[in-house]
Amino acid sequence: MKKQIMRLLPVLLFLSPFDTMARELRTPWGLERGPFHYPVPCRPTDDEQCWNVDLWAAGLYRYANKAFADKDGFRTNSSLAGIIFGKDSFVGLDAFAPGTISPQNPFLAFAQITPRVNYREKSAYFGFYIERQLPWGCDCAWRGGMRVTVPFRAIDINLENCCDLEETIADVCRQQDELVEIPEPATVRVNDCYTYRMDFLSALYVTQASSNPATDNRLLVQYDVGNALRIGTINDVTETNGTFRNPVFVTQRDDTTAPQGNYCMIGSPAPNAPLGVSALPFLPGDGSGLANNESARFESGANRYVPLSNNPEQLRQLWLRPTVDSTNGTMVNAASQIGSQIEAIVRKMNKSAIQFFAEHGVSFDTQHNVGAGQMEFEFYANRDWCNWFFEGIVGFNAPTGLKIKDPGQIYRIFTTGNNRHWVAKVGGIVTYDPCVWAHVKAEAFYSYVAPRTERVAAPFAGATIKNVGPAIDAKISWNQVVGRLDTIWLVPCNPRVGFLMGYEGYFKSKDKVTLKQTSATDFLGNTQALDANVLEQRTKVVSHKVRTEMFHQGDFWELFAGWTHVFAGRNAPKETDWHIGLIAFF
Repeated sequence: MKKQIMRLLPVLLFLSPFDTMARELRTPWGLERGPFHYPVPCRPTDDEQCWNVDLWAAGLYRYANKAFADKDGFRTNSSLAGIIFGKDSFVGLDAFAPGTISPQNPFLAFAQITPRVNYREKSAYFGFYIERQLPWGCDCAWRGGMRVTVPFRAIDINLENCCDLEETIADVCRQQDELVEIPEPATVRVNDCYTYRMDFLSALYVTQASSNPATDNRLLVQYDVGNALRIGTINDVTETNGTFRNPVFVTQRDDTTAPQGNYCMIGSPAPNAPLGVSALPFLPGDGSGLANNESARFESGANRYVPLSNNPEQLRQLWLRPTVDSTNGTMVNAASQIGSQIEAIVRKMNKSAIQFFAEHGVSFDTQHNVGAGQMEFEFYANRDWCNWFFEGIVGFNAPTGLKIKDPGQIYRIFTTGNNRHWVAKVGGIVTYDPCVWAHVKAEAFYSYVAPRTERVAAPFAGATIKNVGPAIDAKISWNQVVGRLDTIWLVPCNPRVGFLMGYEGYFKSKDKVTLKQTSATDFLGNTQALDANVLEQRTKVVSHKVRTEMFHQGDFWELFAGWTHVFAGRNAPKETDWHIGLIAFF
């Protein structure tokens, strides 16, 4: 008898771990079990044969460039970076233990790294099914068999050309010559007016600041020097006891970009003269409270701006600007010195954060994975009862896919297979046929991904991003469940032609990560404690998917094509799939 190949496919669809891998973030591939509409319509059968063997092949294309936030809903992040790293945008030191500093590379502390990537996959699926009648019951209505599926995948994680990967000096430092209004004469030309973002300045170190070694290799901006705020060799840039001395001031920029217009501003204006620095409000101790484009000056007070120094997000929105002497139209001496010292430091900066990580084997560039996925084996038994059909399935996935050995190739986390995990699975499918041209199908499957030791990026305790760090060993496992509810509609005059409309819900538990060691040496040479929770963040995945498929069956073949789209979820890529395939009945 001709077996209905499709019966094999739905089973595969539910039980497989979907080519899972450690920290798997993708949603299930529908083609893991062949056409969506199985077991409708009934396949051609041969009453003279107890055994049936069928072959099928299909191609799939998947694309995603966004991911859903760490909360169930429709809101997506700007790119896949959020689920890969735990943040859409970050600085290099976010991958280190809190308090880690790098005097040799300030870029690690201020340069925002924003990977905008997209996921493109081209896959080929090949499968076969072996089925026979079972001598159960009086009518031999039971059938059982085995199905095997092997996928081959070519995966590209591409950096999008529209966006810069890392901030540069030009993003945080600006200089220009300006015409500035003062009481007498009306306007003067001031050279080298500047503006610097405060998170950048707070990451700089002064070297050889004076002949006194005690002042060497210290932070350029010091927030904890008693009542003062020190920048470079200028011991105090605040207004003290009502005495105006502010050689510099700051401007709030909500979007973190440089202020528009002039950077310089006069200090104490004469009557009827333009607004000056001395008339500005004082900046609160935590740097908050300013409107966009509003400026403020520094006020003295015991460690007044220590809270601001501990708030990198607020520092990113504040830009330092110089004061001009109202009497002679030149930049005040202290402001000029500050600008010169900063420029001297900038001229020595020649290694970006991306270059630093590249020297330690961590790549943010476009990456590729090509190879076989894991083989899927399933054993099933099914039976028809009037308008009902039931199939029960057990199976496993063999570890035949590519193995990821180098976590420094970050995007290869999207492997072609399950990264050599064994997977056990169980599930079932039920259909109900209210009439010959309408059918309802429900499926549900559970998979257990067995623990396996993998090479992962060291998760330092307190780090706020993951998957960036030196390689260590960790044992990882998880569980997942998928369910589907479909309606299948056949053409009344030709029940071999039809289409499917359905929904898929998917849940993956948070990874269980067990580290093989308690500490590791980071890229700066510091030995730091590890915390598995850093790797586990944002590994709980939920997706809601709509799916559709059209099909046309002949006597010895079937052609099918379909589409799926993830429309909501949590920590899941916003994927869209297209597929087309052919079944041959033997």
